[in-house]
Amino acid sequence: MLAANDVHMHHGELSEPKPQVPGYGQVHRPEPGQGHRHWSWPNRLTMAGCILGSAMALWFLAMQNARVDATNYQIDRLQSQVQQQIAENASLSTTVDELKQPSRILAIALGKLHMKYTTPVQVPATSQQP
Repeated sequence: MLAANDVHMHHGELSEPKPQVPGYGQVHRPEPGQGHRHWSWPNRLTMAGCILGSAMALWFLAMQNARVDATNYQIDRLQSQVQQQIAENASLSTTVDELKQPSRILAIALGKLHMKYTTPVQVPATSQQP
């Protein structure tokens, strides 16, 4: 009589029995006294070096990211200051243009400073030498 796992059905037909191979279809498990395998010292040092190298690479990337963020913040702040300075310069230019108008200067001179308008005197230039 065949065992239940020796005969397989495939689309309703019987197939050949599987060969009886030791360990076929079984998961390898260590012996109860064997435990798990330990790493050798060179392998441990290599793994520790890889972990340390990875940690250093992550730290370096984080520091670079922090520097880039700080630089971007400074750039944004400086651009804002430049825009404020441009607006202030435009306002001051308008004020200067208003203050330097000759009609305004003449009105202040005659009204507030009580100056009098006279006709200009021309001094003849004499360039005769004896």
